[in-house]
Amino acid sequence: MSPAVTFALLPVLALTACGDTGSPSTERLPFPPYDAAGPSGDRSTLAGDATAPPDSGSMPTADASDADAARVPPDAAPDGSAVLPPESDAATPPPPPSDAGPPPPPARPWRVVGYYPSWGTYDRDVQVADLDAARLTHVNYAFARVADGGCALADPWADVDKPFPDDTPEDAAAGRAGNFGQLRRLRAAHPHLRTLISVGGWGGSEGLSDAARDADRRAAFARSCAAFVRDHGFDGLDLDWEFPVSGGSAEARPVDRENFPRLLAALRAALDEAAVAANRAPYLLTIATPSMAAEHPGFDLPALDAQVDWINVMTYDFAGPWDTRTGHNAPLHAPGDAPPEASASNPSANVSASLEAHIRAGVAPDRLVMGVPFYGRSFAGVRGGGLDGQYQPFSGLGPGSYEPGFVEYRRLDALLAAANWETHRHPVALVPWLYAPDDDVFVTYDDPTSLAAKRDLAWARGIGGVMAWDLSHDDADHALLRAIQAPDAR
Repeated sequence: MSPAVTFALLPVLALTACGDTGSPSTERLPFPPYDAAGPSGDRSTLAGDATAPPDSGSMPTADASDADAARVPPDAAPDGSAVLPPESDAATPPPPPSDAGPPPPPARPWRVVGYYPSWGTYDRDVQVADLDAARLTHVNYAFARVADGGCALADPWADVDKPFPDDTPEDAAAGRAGNFGQLRRLRAAHPHLRTLISVGGWGGSEGLSDAARDADRRAAFARSCAAFVRDHGFDGLDLDWEFPVSGGSAEARPVDRENFPRLLAALRAALDEAAVAANRAPYLLTIATPSMAAEHPGFDLPALDAQVDWINVMTYDFAGPWDTRTGHNAPLHAPGDAPPEASASNPSANVSASLEAHIRAGVAPDRLVMGVPFYGRSFAGVRGGGLDGQYQPFSGLGPGSYEPGFVEYRRLDALLAAANWETHRHPVALVPWLYAPDDDVFVTYDDPTSLAAKRDLAWARGIGGVMAWDLSHDDADHALLRAIQAPDAR
């Protein structure tokens, strides 16, 4: 049965100025099924081109890189002095954070990384100035794109041209307005905050395989991106290649597996050189990996880890319209009750298993940052099946905010008002879901309770923090962001 959904969709965002990076729902969203035969197990060596390279008292804190003991901590203050507390043994995590103001520093380093997308400034009307910077350690701006073998603006209007009330005529004339100008002001008001430009994404990774092909191209790309970081006032670069070798939206080659860490080595060398020239603390370099990176042929995790300050793991999109049955978007653990024909029956397809796979592959827990979604997904034409809509066939996308099937957390109240929903929470996966039996609609999402459970697991396992995609989906009270603060930063 596939009845017509009776909800009224919220207006769909028209992305008229987002460059070639694609729609919001596909930028960091799922990778299609890829050949998961897995890597050979051989670890490639780098060769050729790598010259190895206001309220700070109530801020969350991030840790310094241990990649090179001679380097100034990458999260140091602009003068090179460290702003991070020493690590200490973690106690048993306390309950989820309260609503009582910005958090104090945690007892151990803890990164709170939030992606802010360029298109947030349009119909969503979530501006950089609206971000709760006191609760963030890092803002990753999505995205820059690859053009002519280097880093380029993906949306010049949003990035550097859009005027804001606090812009000066000089800012506008110099191309220092737009979201980039707002990020500089946000950072000035919150000296602990660091900003990174994220390059690539689902719709913007075209050209990365070419840029990584040989030493000359790698060096040119690295020089261009280091100049981009310097000229636009960022503190580092986050490379979001989706995906090397196979499974992404861009051209890929088998040799990408070896070339990806070589490209990062070139970036590291260029960024370090630029930092020395600017007499500032070293620039940060991070990457985003898919949840199943340990099984993906394009990711040699130890080789990648050796070049970066940390790895953001996209531990979400375990279910979506590419599947044949419904499932949970970001289950913390394998639910255990899914039939074999459902992708949710895969014991690797959950947050904790993904993190453990990265660790088994050789990445230290504190160099991983766990990704969480500030959005959900909806499915139409879903019968209950005795499981309240879980793991059932579906006929299409359900209601959404701005586009069908994609539900922002901040729009959840509007969705709840549109139907007679049953609310559920899985006792093992530790995530909520909604089911409307009268309309055959299933919605999977995260809320503050499920995110607090994820945060607690990350803290207990020694994971280095939490990353959110994306900040524009949170509600006006920043409920989801508050839930991922360090357990002792309430």
